[in-house]
Amino acid sequence: MTSYTIGGKAYPMVLTLGAMGELDELCGGFEHVGEAFDGKTAMQAIDTAVKMLAILLRGGHDYSREMGDEPAAVPTEVALRSLLLPKDFAPLKTAIFQSMAESMGRTVEVEPDPKNADATPGQ
Repeated sequence: MTSYTIGGKAYPMVLTLGAMGELDELCGGFEHVGEAFDGKTAMQAIDTAVKMLAILLRGGHDYSREMGDEPAAVPTEVALRSLLLPKDFAPLKTAIFQSMAESMGRTVEVEPDPKNADATPGQ
């Protein structure tokens, strides 16, 4: 299960059917999720990433709870905007798509985006 660490705490990210429905609504159809960042300004792309992260974190929380775990509450979108830094954007996008691919049963090798190499040193 893919997880994303925020403020030193790892949260599971799961594309449940409920999360899939929310992403469908956000992206104008689930088939458009792969294009979610195309043609957007930096702030629009960040807003989309935060919304997608929040959806997948809620999916992970709900999945874990239904599997009998007692997961910690996930940060709200407002809290995520305070906890994430600009350098987190590229790895966040990678984690979002890894989580969706994993939940759909596909194995995806993700290569670092060379365009973002300067923005995320050490990543």
